[in-house]
Amino acid sequence: MAVAHEKLYKGETIEGYTLEEHFGNRQWSQSDESTATELRALGLTWSQVWVEKVVSPAQAEKAGLKGQIDHLTTKESKGLVLTPDKKLAKDLKYSAKKLLAANPLKGDME
Repeated sequence: MAVAHEKLYKGETIEGYTLEEHFGNRQWSQSDESTATELRALGLTWSQVWVEKVVSPAQAEKAGLKGQIDHLTTKESKGLVLTPDKKLAKDLKYSAKKLLAANPLKGDME
């Protein structure tokens, strides 16, 4: 796989594969203090904001701020990962369904 990754990175094509950017977990884009102040302004209590450190973006969303904190978060790239080409996978799935519909499998195979 390392060879495929390197070839795709250099711009070569490999049928059925592509490189996609891989992201890690979200983290706050501001200092803990600034983030805590903004979360309090959005309605969270201090105990919801501080748990030895500022709560994570996922924890803030679970506390009721889903859709309200995107401007406070960042998600850094962890590099590129080799993934199957989605269009090819979709085409293969469609072809397999079409073949099975035209030639359903019988109970016993000889």
